Amino acid sequence: MASIDPAVESSSPAAPRRNPTFDFALLTDVGTKREGNEDSCGHLVEHDTTAVFIVADGVGGYEGGEVASAMAVETTLEAFRTSAPDLGPHKRLHRALQQANIEIHNRALAVL
Repeated sequence: MASIDPAVESSSPAAPRRNPTFDFALLTDVGTKREGNEDSCGHLVEHDTTAVFIVADGVGGYEGGEVASAMAVETTLEAFRTSAPDLGPHKRLHRALQQANIEIHNRALAVL
């Protein structure tokens, strides 16, 4: 019979809390139809209750796909990181994605 750790079993506020431990990896693949990989990925682990993982498809074959996907990842993570935590993770992520969309759109208009 396995022993049960009382710190895990107890739900009382005085019980010690364990920090979650996890491993993760980020990977994109060029696939079989293209020579270059235009996808981007990234992550932000803010603390033990908030982590953001993002993958942006570079839409292979379209000009600037690799730039747009890299901007999507970088802008989203930076906007999330610098937003006010009291907004909550859902609103912070929503606003970060909106900001990334606006910046990518503006960059595309500037190139035209």
